[in-house]
Amino acid sequence: MVRRMIVALAALVLLLPLIGVSSCGVIEDGSDSEIGSEELFAEFEKLIQRQSFDDVSLAIYYVNEDVLTLIGYTVEQLIRVAGSDEFTGRIIVFGNATAEKMGSFDLISKKDLVPLDTSLYDVDARVYYIFRSAKDGKLLDVTIGGSPRNGVDTDVYCDFVNGRAVKENRLLFQIIVPFLTDDARRGLSSYLD
Repeated sequence: MVRRMIVALAALVLLLPLIGVSSCGVIEDGSDSEIGSEELFAEFEKLIQRQSFDDVSLAIYYVNEDVLTLIGYTVEQLIRVAGSDEFTGRIIVFGNATAEKMGSFDLISKKDLVPLDTSLYDVDARVYYIFRSAKDGKLLDVTIGGSPRNGVDTDVYCDFVNGRAVKENRLLFQIIVPFLTDDARRGLSSYLD
């Protein structure tokens, strides 16, 4: 009986790191940063230059900055928990209300989107936003929060634009500030600095 408990405990100790690693939010697209700044910026430009925002929605999901997690949230996990307690939130904006605040997109330029090798980074989603069209589907999504995978020797952190890693840049957060509620601004205040 004691021997079985020791074997079970040893197995659990050995499996825990594997469970942790396998549940990390990893984006694997094999792109190896083949896409350049111009192509990424073109995706922003397409959104900005839309003639009509009648069928466009913006969804913002976030977790307050003072919430610490052992393993970072994947985008799917963040969407699932957002708004479920006072430490997370969800903001949805529809149609012309989206178009009225698009001026913040003027902050971003090609030089702000520095592509990285996506295969070297894991998602640690703190903020995720997505623009969707009822007619065209996903137009643009941005994940704020990415870190080097275990064993990768770099101190460069990242964000993700349409699933591709780019060098961390606060401007990707600043463009959604006009859409944030007061509660969201308080919960994400370090991003506002």
